Amino acid sequence: MGNADKLRRSGTMDDGYGLSFCWNRTVFIPFVNDGSYVIFFVTSREDEFLIDGERCTLSSGTLGLIGPASSMSLASGRITRCEMAVIRVSEEKLSATMSLLGLSLDDILSGSSVKAKLCDEALRDFIPLLTEVNYLLEKGASATQVGGAITDVLTHSLVTLHRALDEIRNENSGWFESLMRKLSAPEFISCRADDIYELAGFSAPVVIGAFRKNTGGGVSEYLQKRRIECARRLLEVTGLQLTDIYEFLGYSSLSHFIKLFRKYEGMTPGEYRSRYGSSGLTSLTE
Repeated sequence: MGNADKLRRSGTMDDGYGLSFCWNRTVFIPFVNDGSYVIFFVTSREDEFLIDGERCTLSSGTLGLIGPASSMSLASGRITRCEMAVIRVSEEKLSATMSLLGLSLDDILSGSSVKAKLCDEALRDFIPLLTEVNYLLEKGASATQVGGAITDVLTHSLVTLHRALDEIRNENSGWFESLMRKLSAPEFISCRADDIYELAGFSAPVVIGAFRKNTGGGVSEYLQKRRIECARRLLEVTGLQLTDIYEFLGYSSLSHFIKLFRKYEGMTPGEYRSRYGSSGLTSLTE
């Protein structure tokens, strides 16, 4: 690790403008939802963490971004085995930085958290930036100097994470088409977003990002539109009762189904059937 190994103390700094920094080598303080975003970068070794309650191993070179609604802690109460740099950044500071980079939060953070494993070269690129921040903190540099150095780390982190996620999505572009073919089967008409994440085999942020890129909306929005399309078809060509239709589509109640149908179609299911339905009485299984 070179110069990084010479730094034994954790440096902290808050510039009063929505930034704080810590390069933590000895203990781990759970990330608390205080309205800020957290960027973390594992610079050495690995450890088990809980991110939103899900156990995962973060190894050297892992870069991540966690939103205010998310949480992160060690998988067990003890001193961490890994070394981690942490930047807390306010939503205002993060938005301003991303705007300067020509990015939006949706380009990176599709859910509550996202992470990517970087190559060794990318890992080495971070060390001089982190070392500079720690050096400025140790010599008591001004908040302006330290804040500028932290901002450099923040900027580099966002650009690197965006690039890494793009590479992951491009490498796995075929999975989305495969997923959509699976979803066209009738047995998936009542599935939920969590079912889609499991079916896809990718984390929620990656799946959500793919849906937004390819459909223009999120997973839940896609599923909702698909159910309404199916409802229209059933109302047009079958004599099924509305209770049978809403249960088949997986809605929690008839009133909820009617409310959503009216939202998308501008009329109730009964009005739609009166206007567009046929006189045939085919069953759901025909």
